[in-house]
Amino acid sequence: MIDYEKYKVTLPKNRFKNLGEALMYLMRRLPLWDERRKDLNFRCTFPYVAGNRQEFERWNVGKRANSEWCRARMLKSILSEEKFPSVEKWSTKTYFMYARSHGYCALVKHRSLFSKYSKDITLISECFSTSLSLPKNISRRLLDADLDYDVDVESNGDARSNSLEPTLTIDLDQSDTILKNQCVFVKEAALDVGVVLKPEQIVEGVTMNAAERVMLEAVKCFAENLIRRAHHHLVCQTTHKDGCLEVTKDEIQVALKDRSEMESIFTFKRMKKERQLFS
Repeated sequence: MIDYEKYKVTLPKNRFKNLGEALMYLMRRLPLWDERRKDLNFRCTFPYVAGNRQEFERWNVGKRANSEWCRARMLKSILSEEKFPSVEKWSTKTYFMYARSHGYCALVKHRSLFSKYSKDITLISECFSTSLSLPKNISRRLLDADLDYDVDVESNGDARSNSLEPTLTIDLDQSDTILKNQCVFVKEAALDVGVVLKPEQIVEGVTMNAAERVMLEAVKCFAENLIRRAHHHLVCQTTHKDGCLEVTKDEIQVALKDRSEMESIFTFKRMKKERQLFS
C-alpha cells in the first residue's frame, strides 16, 4: 500500500510572513530530481521527479517542461489554503515562472516568458511587499513539532531522515580549512556587533561552537535566496540576452530592498558609522 503521507510536503503554520518567504521554503523541498525516487512511496508522491540531474537532462524539452509544470501545480495546491496577500491571484503559470526566474531550473531559456511585462511578473516581484503579522507568543511545542533535526556527532556521514523536513548534520572534521575560515568570519562578524559566540560541550569530551555553524548555515541560506532573487530581477530586464545572465551588485541591491527587515540592518549600519565618525 502506498504511503502518500511519508514524503508529503506541508507548510508550517505561523512561520512565514509573506508568500516570498513561504516559496523559498517550499522550493527547497520540491526539487526536479532526487535520489529518493528509488523509493516507491516517493515516486508515487512526486511522479514528475527524476532520479538525478543526468536523468533529467536526458529528458526531452517537453518532458522537462511538464515536470516543472507539475511542480508548479503542487505549489499552488499547497499554498491555495494559505492566507498570504494576493495568493489567490497566483496561477499555476505564475508559480512556473517564479521557479524559472529564480533559477530553480537552469536548463531552460527565459526570454519567451519574460520578454514583456505581465501581471505574473508583477505578482512575483511583489511577493515580499505585503506581510502578515505573526503571533508574538507561539508555543515552543508547536515550533518543535515543525522541526526534525538529526544531529550526528560521531561520524562524517550524512544522517538523512525519510522526511523532506530540514536535516541538520554537524560535521566535526577539524581538518576542513574552508569550513574553519568560514566559521572564523562568522565569529568575527558577530563580535563586531557585540555578540560573543562561545563553544559548548556537545557530548562528553566533544566541544564545538554550534552557534557558529548554525549562523554559517543561515548566512549561506540567505545568500542563496538573495542571489536567486537578484537573478529574478535580472531576468525581468527586457535588455538582457539569453546565455548572458550575470548577477551584479546592482541586482543584489534591488533584491535587498525587497526585504523590509533589511532596513533595520541598514539603519544600524548608518548609526554605527555616525557614532564612529563623531566619537
